[in-house]
Amino acid sequence: MPAQIGRGRRPRRSASMRCHGRTSRPWTRWGRIRRGWCLGGSVNVREDLKSVSIRYNPAPISWVGLLYAMAEHELYEPVQNFVNLRFAPSVHPKYGFQYSIVEVTAKAGIYGEGQWTRPDLSLVTLWRNKYAPTLHLDLYGFEVKALGSASLLAVHEALAQGRLLHYSYLALHVDKENPLNSKIRESCRSHGVGLITFSNPRNPDCYNILESAQRGRPSLNAIDEFIESRFAESTRRKIEQLIRTGAYFDEESSSS
Repeated sequence: MPAQIGRGRRPRRSASMRCHGRTSRPWTRWGRIRRGWCLGGSVNVREDLKSVSIRYNPAPISWVGLLYAMAEHELYEPVQNFVNLRFAPSVHPKYGFQYSIVEVTAKAGIYGEGQWTRPDLSLVTLWRNKYAPTLHLDLYGFEVKALGSASLLAVHEALAQGRLLHYSYLALHVDKENPLNSKIRESCRSHGVGLITFSNPRNPDCYNILESAQRGRPSLNAIDEFIESRFAESTRRKIEQLIRTGAYFDEESSSS
């Protein structure tokens, strides 16, 4: 809902307000602008109140983008579906077995560690080559950004999470009016952060893996801490069981 001018006490001096998200509290106290959602812009009021201008300059979003536009937390489920249906199978060994599970971990983790230690989604894979006696465990993190919120800061956020993971990915919602910034892709490539873009969140075929993440070297203690504090208890028990048995499971019992 755009900002609206209403009755109220006159402000003492001219003022301007950046209008991102909800209008600021001082304006609601004056009663000059009702609180509401807006797309970005500015509001300027002269001291004598003879001139009031409201200018909106939102980032352009196509009609297709508006059709599929979703808040970040609403993207977790469709991105999780993509990881299950397309991403996990893409890292499955050609000859061998794999157990994989992805969970939403945006609010998981130890309190006080910081937001940049919490990937929005996390994938754990346990895999073994067909003729190899050893079992491997890999951790993947996915930082999800909604339409119009991609930035270089998001790349560094995913990069910071990489110290706890083997592979860190940035998943961006883009459209024709909000294409991927080439600097973001270059930054992902230079820092070893994987990059995934998608236009229709609910269609797994609309996802593109533009950059593959480089493998990190988290410590064994960091891996234990990450799994223990971010995955559900049932998942942790399954992981322990597979590790103890050496993951000698067949294709029917594996998920990919």
